[in-house]
Parts: sequence; C-alpha cells; structure tokens
Amino acid sequence: MSTVSISQPLQALAAANKVRIDRAELRADLKHQRITLRAALDDPRAQGMKVSKLLTSQHRWGDHRARQACLGVPVSEHRLVGDLTGRQREVLAQLTEGRI
Repeated sequence: MSTVSISQPLQALAAANKVRIDRAELRADLKHQRITLRAALDDPRAQGMKVSKLLTSQHRWGDHRARQACLGVPVSEHRLVGDLTGRQREVLAQLTEGRI
C-alpha cells in the first residue's frame, strides 16, 4: 500500500493550477497587446508552452498564420518555447513586428 499522504496530491494539483492560471494571464496579456511577443518569449511562464499556442494568443493570429510563421523560421509549431534557440526567438519576434 502506498504511503503518499493526502496532501501531496492536493499540493500537486494546486501547483498545476497555478501554472495554468499564470499561462492564461500571459496569453490574455498577449491578446490584449499589453506585452509583445518578444517579451512573452522570454517570460518564464511561457517556457513550457508550445510555440503555436503562444503565437495564436496574439491579437488577430490564428492557426494558419502561426503555422506560416513557424515554417518561415523554421521551427515546429509543437516545439516548446523553452527549447527555442536565441536566433529562433529573434526571428519569431521580428516576424510579428513586421520587420521581416
């Protein structure tokens, strides 16, 4: 029989819920243009998110536009933001700023 206390799963659920809330706040900030994609790419809350999820959180960005941006870098849209290289982050930021 397991000796895991009842509070341990509750703590894990609370931690996971905090991560979800933090990421939702980050996506809302992007959607309402309170932060730029450049800032969001460096935000610790975004490191475990997929690139496509972050891109589609922007105002007027859908799946197709996000996919095209990923093809232009090139990077998989399923890749985690934390796994992007500095160059990939810079190119994505420039794409969204209209500099490329």
